[in-house]
Amino acid sequence: MAAGLAGGSADGAAVLRGLNQIWELHLSVDELCQLGETLGADVPFCIHGGTMHGMGKGEILKKLPSLPPWHVVLLHPDVAVQTKEAYALFDQRQQVELVPMQEIIQCVYEKNMIRLVSIWKNTFEELVLPEKPLIQKCKALFSAFGIPSLMSGSGSAVFALIASDVDEKQLQMLAKEAHHQGIAYYRTTLIG
Repeated sequence: MAAGLAGGSADGAAVLRGLNQIWELHLSVDELCQLGETLGADVPFCIHGGTMHGMGKGEILKKLPSLPPWHVVLLHPDVAVQTKEAYALFDQRQQVELVPMQEIIQCVYEKNMIRLVSIWKNTFEELVLPEKPLIQKCKALFSAFGIPSLMSGSGSAVFALIASDVDEKQLQMLAKEAHHQGIAYYRTTLIG
């Protein structure tokens, strides 16, 4: 919770899908998404799953091709970022750097992960990082190992997508250093 990973939204989506099945409501995915949007803007994404381009508040979704099976490494500091708090910072901003969405989408279609991780951006980083030094520490840790990273959602988790042919010793050293600094380290592989 409060890590920018849609934890509460995923729970809400699971409950909606589960009740639809248990109560035999026969609601379509679109109907479930309409209900889910009343709970949170990213609940529809959690109902759909997969690789999506979110527009509007995140409730308008366009399916994208699946990403290649790269590793996902996640660092989670012991700090919470409330979505409401992050959006309050967003509303106070003077100007933020634009995210190159069309380039990012093109990278997804081309499965050009090297380019993707070199251009991705999260507007919340420039707003939240100055307020949360522990998140900055996660970014710095990835950077020390030469790994591009991105804060997830409105924070506080920071993740990196890493090629499947990565040097395992480098990731073991990253995990050890994260543990030494009191930062949780997780690793999985992209699916869909």
